[in-house]
This record gives sequence, structure tokens and C-alpha cells, in this order.
Amino acid sequence: MHADLLSALEIENPFVGKNLAGVEWVTSAEWIYEKVFVSEDFSGFDRVVLRFDGLQGVATVSLNGTRLGESTSLFEGAEYDVKALVKPGKNLLHVTFAPVTSSEGGSGTGRRYAASSGGVTQPRADTVGIWRGVAVMAFSCVRVNDVQLRQDFSVSGIVGLDVDVVAERYDPALHLEILVRVCYRGNILHEARDILNKDLTSLRLNIKNPQFWWPAGLGDQPLYEVTVDVLAGRTCHEHVSRRIGLCRFTSESVTCGGRVQQRFQVNGHPLFLKGASWVPADVYAGRLTRVEYARLIKAAAVANMNCLRVWGGGLYESDAFYDLCDEYGICVWQDAVSAPEGGKAGAAKALERELGEQVRRLRHHPCVVLWCAGASADGSGGTVPPIESVVAAFDAGKPCLPPTAHEPFSWAGRRMPARCHPILSRVWWRDISASRNATFRIQPAFTTRSPRTAPGAFMRRFSISFYCRPVSTTRCG
Repeated sequence: MHADLLSALEIENPFVGKNLAGVEWVTSAEWIYEKVFVSEDFSGFDRVVLRFDGLQGVATVSLNGTRLGESTSLFEGAEYDVKALVKPGKNLLHVTFAPVTSSEGGSGTGRRYAASSGGVTQPRADTVGIWRGVAVMAFSCVRVNDVQLRQDFSVSGIVGLDVDVVAERYDPALHLEILVRVCYRGNILHEARDILNKDLTSLRLNIKNPQFWWPAGLGDQPLYEVTVDVLAGRTCHEHVSRRIGLCRFTSESVTCGGRVQQRFQVNGHPLFLKGASWVPADVYAGRLTRVEYARLIKAAAVANMNCLRVWGGGLYESDAFYDLCDEYGICVWQDAVSAPEGGKAGAAKALERELGEQVRRLRHHPCVVLWCAGASADGSGGTVPPIESVVAAFDAGKPCLPPTAHEPFSWAGRRMPARCHPILSRVWWRDISASRNATFRIQPAFTTRSPRTAPGAFMRRFSISFYCRPVSTTRCG
């Protein structure tokens, strides 16, 4: 809501002076989004749904005067069957957001993330509104609900691709076929067909002479496109596309010096993960664009990073973030996002559903190499969903770490917080997405360092410089 009001010049820039405190009234009011949209005639379709990819706050959805339901989770999509309500021509959609009545997760708050409540990464900035896409989707005969892609590296020189398609049929008597294709640089490399006669259909394709996806600094990032079409004769009733990279990422626990450490390998080669924690790149994440994500992720790659840990107190990022990490070779260590309102009735089940949806959405990205239960001592607080069981069910084989604190390194065998040294906290371990008005340079490329190196010597050795850009103070309105 704040981002929409700011775009309409109805409020002053919250990030100038003390203006942020002056816009707190926004969440204490009820807000209504209203949209008149023109629809085609959907009477010939078997199912028509209205889908919201992200609603922040407690939202009540109505179409043409009929209440459809209520949504309280900003990370879980909301779908409503509207076949009987949507009509050819003009339709009126209402989304009403209740006031935020309690800072501790009251009935008018809904699902939040820890960073929005204020802390070390950003000021307190609760908001409500539509922060991701909205669509009316119509299906005829069939709907593909899920596509899972599993890679098999057991045969040298060949990567086996198992494709599991979960589909919902609306006309059991109709003969349907599934066509799966693997494309690379616009060329069809392999395809497989099967009859769709059950809810789950599995197909196998073998990719010969595979081009492997590598993290930044180790090689290129070739990406394949896998398409799934459901056909009745020559008519395509459903089409789903996924962009993947062929990558085998493994993790093993080893004991060194009496401590258990994690060692990682990618495509059979040792991998040293180096990077930063990623916090929400904007106080109002809904206004972020692909261009802004590209600027920040490219900055991480230029700084010789190969990993970003998506902090558990923040967000499950948009598809643009993970697509760009695929392209730049930035590995993603994905935390389960904790819930400050975890003590509420039914919160545990809601978190499990939410995490399952996010795992299914992100598992095909080659950049998502690690899942983690979050950070036990990083200030994110709240309740963490049961990530081990969810990952085992929907992304089996992917490494899943227990709760791991955001303490980046050890100094002479002692664990130290990220902000233990003013230079290291501002530059070396600075949250990359927090540096909207700052630029850092690291030359030359680095891979390892000694924990016993003095901070000053370390900075001189790698020629790290830091400077600030001037911040605009232009007022809106």
C-alpha cells in the first residue's frame, strides 16, 4: 500500500528524514483495491480460477459483489473458482485489506516476516496490499498442477532427466497425450511421449553430451528449457515450461579440529562458497523490478561472490531473483522464512503448506543448491516450518542444513558475530542488498583467506575500497 501511495504521490518519500514515522497511519486504516476488467466468454471452459500470487495482510476478495474468501499469508498463493461468477464483458474485482490491529500478530495482521517488524536490516515498516501478480486462468479438459524434474548422474556422459507430471483431468473420456521436450539454444534435443490416463505420469529422457551449470568463477551457466504439452490430437490444452541447469551439488559433514564442518562439491569438484547474506532489497519489496535485482546480483558476481544466503527473517524472493542467479552463476542458500506470529492457532500447518508451495516453485532452479532451517541466533525469531520433511517430500536429494546462525567466520577457533569489526561489517560481510546507495569493489579475485590474518592486512592484501554515493533527498508531492 505504501508503495502504491508513493507512486501516486499521495504520501511523502518515507525514506527522507523522519517521514517513515509520519506514514504509520496507513496500516491503521482499511484499504480497498478495485479493478474493472474486461473478460472474454469462458463458458466453453471446464474451470476458471482467479489467482493471487501474493497478498500481504488480511485480505477479503470479492468478484461482482460476491465474497470469494479471505487470505492471510503473503507467501502462499490464493485461488478461487470463479467460473459461475465471471461474465463476458466488464467484471468488478474488490480486494479489501483490514487494518493492522496488533504488532504482535493479532487478527488484523496476517502472515508477516521478521524484517518488517524492524531490526538490524531495516526499520519497522508494516504494510498491506497486493505485492505480486494477479491472473484469471481458464482450463479446458485438463490442468497441469505440478511438474517435478529430477536429474540422474549415475551414467558417465549422460544425464537422465525424470519428469513427473501431476495433472487434473476434467473429461475422463478424452484421449490425451503428454509431450515433453528438452531444448537448448532454440534446438530440440530430446522428446518423449506418453498417454495421460492417471493423475501422475512419469517420463524419462537421456541428455547426451550434457553441458553442466557451474557457479560463478568455475565455468559457464548453460541453461536448458524443458516444455510439457498436453495434447488432444493436434490441439494443445496445456503448456508448462521450466528452465533448468544440469548441476550436481553435494554436501558432506566432516570433523576437523573437533568441530563438524560442511564440505561442498559441484559436479564432482570441491566448491568454496563465498558471498553474503541477502536481506529484502527494499522496505516495500513489491516495488522491486527485474532491473533492480539485476543490478544487485551482477554486483555480487563482479565482487567475486558465488553464493547468497537468503535470510530466514526476510522473504521468499520473486522469480526474477532466482532467474538472474541462474544466469550469473550465483548459488542460493535458501533459508526457511520464519514466522513472528508462530504461536497463533493453525500457524504450524499454514507454514508447512507455505513452505511446500515455495519448494515446488524453486526446486528446478540450478542456483538453489541448499535448503536451511533458518538461523537460530540471528534475530529472525519466530517459528520455523519443518523444512527437513518438506524438502524430503518435494525436493529429495537436495542438501538440507539444520538451523545455522549468521556468524560468517571463526577467529582463532572462536565464533564471532558478523559485526565484530567495523571494517569487516561495513565491507566484507555487508548485506549486499542493503547497499542501495553504496558501491564496493574487490580486486583481485579471491578464493580463500586465513582466519588469523589481521583485518588491516587482509584489507590491504585484497585492495578493498568502499565509498558512498550521494543520496537523493527530493521530496514527493
